[in-house]
Amino acid sequence: MQKRVTCNDFSCPENFECTDTNCNFNLEKGRGYEVNINSSAPSSVIWSGVGVVYNKTNINLAKNATSFGKNWIAMYANTALKNASGLIQNISSSDAVTMWNSASQKSGGLIYFSGKYVGTNFNIHIEEGYEVSVTSDTSWEQV
Repeated sequence: MQKRVTCNDFSCPENFECTDTNCNFNLEKGRGYEVNINSSAPSSVIWSGVGVVYNKTNINLAKNATSFGKNWIAMYANTALKNASGLIQNISSSDAVTMWNSASQKSGGLIYFSGKYVGTNFNIHIEEGYEVSVTSDTSWEQV
């Protein structure tokens, strides 16, 4: 769907006013999530995270025809991937991978641009979420 789906005090846990972008939703194995913990404060604090993914899973990564193909993913606990470079090269239709640094409250990562990778080659940590941008719909099996 490539739309932000939000669960907050106004729409959760159950509400008849749910829409496709504002509703209670189920957590999915292999997916990463972004959590905004104080949207009413002077400066917002956002975390990205996941639980431990014990078994490999296939993750469907979507590309919307009218916007970016951003997908939040989680890492398999025994992943062979060590860094952003390994992740972006392991997903065939990926053109960018980013991670959210909760300490600095900034995003960083790699983009494939003009035949080379540009940006920060961050390390992979199994209990963090990562954003992967794809150029076409694809299914990715965690490694």
